[in-house]
Amino acid sequence: MFHRIGLMVPVACLALVACSSAKPPVNEEPSALPGQTKGVAPAASLSSDTASVRSFVQGFYDWYLPIVNKGGTGTSRVLQERDSLLTTELAVALRADFLAEEQADPGETVGLNFDPFLNSQDPCPRRWEVIGILQKGSNYAVTVHPVCASASHELDVVAEVTKQGPSWRFVNFFYGDTDLRKLLCQYATKAGNSAWQKASCSTP
Repeated sequence: MFHRIGLMVPVACLALVACSSAKPPVNEEPSALPGQTKGVAPAASLSSDTASVRSFVQGFYDWYLPIVNKGGTGTSRVLQERDSLLTTELAVALRADFLAEEQADPGETVGLNFDPFLNSQDPCPRRWEVIGILQKGSNYAVTVHPVCASASHELDVVAEVTKQGPSWRFVNFFYGDTDLRKLLCQYATKAGNSAWQKASCSTP
């Protein structure tokens, strides 16, 4: 089951931008988004941006998976230590979801109940690898594949990445025909909480 930690933030502050002292990794890389895209070049001819995006995404998953495997609350660690790897809109929406769940009645699930970076409650414990990168405008769609023996761990995650200043940041995560930003907005809208909805449904 996906665990959450308490975030001591008042509801009125849901839409505020969260600050973090964490520094994004030096290396970074691209992805595979829905829609009209440019195909991935052969490895030998990858652009510097494509290589940088690949390094960024792979580096994130290499850091993230050991935390989850040790029973840690991975998403909480990202928000606490590496929220600079997320766009402002995504970080605020995830924080709003955590707070809403924290304030829900015991036993009630009002938001995400799975790991948003691995799209699972029981993620592949071995390794997640970048297997595809496509460009869409200034953003990249990076397909990340779980390398596991079990067929139940075969669902890929597509991370949308953009460059803000000198750093790459995650914009969204796609799971088949839906995505993280869409789900966060749907949960907030269903709950009828205007502050949560404002934080979760903003346009990137």
